[in-house]
Amino acid sequence: MKTVRKDSLETKRLLVDAAEKLFAEQGVDNVKMVDVSQAAGQKNRNAAQYHFGSRAGLITAVLNKHGRDISADRRHRLARVVQQPCHDLQDLVAALVLPISQHVRHAENGRTYLMLNRQLINNDDHIKLVWGRMNNFDDVLQLQQMMTAKIPAHAKPVIHAKMVLIQSMLFNGLASFYDLSTQQDDSTFVATLCSSIVAVLTCDVNS
Repeated sequence: MKTVRKDSLETKRLLVDAAEKLFAEQGVDNVKMVDVSQAAGQKNRNAAQYHFGSRAGLITAVLNKHGRDISADRRHRLARVVQQPCHDLQDLVAALVLPISQHVRHAENGRTYLMLNRQLINNDDHIKLVWGRMNNFDDVLQLQQMMTAKIPAHAKPVIHAKMVLIQSMLFNGLASFYDLSTQQDDSTFVATLCSSIVAVLTCDVNS
């Protein structure tokens, strides 16, 4: 097995942190790879390109930095839900939403993660990256299967439309809450968001 040098890992960490900050301040499409290298204090102006290959690779690395903690929380919540013999769709939706809302509220740069996702899902050039990543997380796939079993049968286009809407409600909704609200406690908003997602999943749609 190839050993990754500590200095290489530290360089990647610096690049990811710099990219995260620049993406938040300037917008994903306005940040060049060389800008990230310079912001990370790298003498090699191509350092970001060397370590991550492309802007998509760097975006993925920033999302993964946060995604690992979110997935760990979600797996823990799902394990508890499965142990409940009478769990319902509300429990599953909470397992979808709460790991993200808690991360946004408590994690370092959690708000930045939220704002980055809002940029990505509203950008035709990057939305495929967001959807492609979802299949890389076993907790997301498990949750999708469990939710599908709890809702009325729908044609694939309807399921897809609902998933797109839920993704938008989750990231655009939370981001708008923090943009517009002076409240620090988002519990009421998150509870309303969960109930709204349940309504979207269970509504009857003629396809």
